[in-house]
Amino acid sequence: DDKSFYNILRNCIWNFFAGRFQLRGSQVNKHALSAILRQNNIDDQAATGIMQILSQCETGIFTSAEGAVDQQKLVDDTKLILEKIDQQLQAV
Repeated sequence: DDKSFYNILRNCIWNFFAGRFQLRGSQVNKHALSAILRQNNIDDQAATGIMQILSQCETGIFTSAEGAVDQQKLVDDTKLILEKIDQQLQAV
């Protein structure tokens, strides 16, 4: 179902960042992540994009809102943004 999809996608995103930045417990939040991305000079487009996807996941998990979301496109967009962030982190 949709809630499971969003939960899995959100967990994958957080696992990516937890592995890159050793995030634990209360550090796993969008405010802390935004600060970490800025500190690591991740470009605004990638940072904003991943924040929007996380917000979309939270909306999908915690509300009954249903929309015509192309789940494959959301996965593809997430993959592209995370690859871009990963490349920027490796360039540092």
